[in-house]
This record gives sequence, C-alpha cells and structure tokens, in this order.
Amino acid sequence: LAAGTVVNADRIEFNDLPESRITHWGIWDASSGGNYLFSGTFSETKRMTRGGFLRFEPADLRVQAG
Repeated sequence: LAAGTVVNADRIEFNDLPESRITHWGIWDASSGGNYLFSGTFSETKRMTRGGFLRFEPADLRVQAG
C-alpha cells in the first residue's frame, strides 16, 4: 500500500450480529479467501446487541498509510 489516505466510497454494513464488543478492524483484499493486509483498533468499543448491525456510511472510514 502506497503512502496516503484511503476512504470508503460505499456503505459497509454487517447485519444480524451476535451480542458482542467489537474493538478491532481488519482489511483484506477479497470478501472471502483473500489475503490479510492490515488491521487496527477502533477509537471506541462498538457494543452490539443480538441481531444488531454495524454500519459505516461513505467516508466514515479513513485509513492512513505511510
């Protein structure tokens, strides 16, 4: 990954989640069977209720490399 900032262009949504606390994120180069690229932590823990969802609107996520 070249130096710079990458921002999500589309909505990213995870549905029907189990009750959980989400503390980290990861980026892969495919939706299944892909290669791990890198990961990090959220600035705040995301607390999920059973059946809940996690949604990121366009430009909500910014990853900076370099």
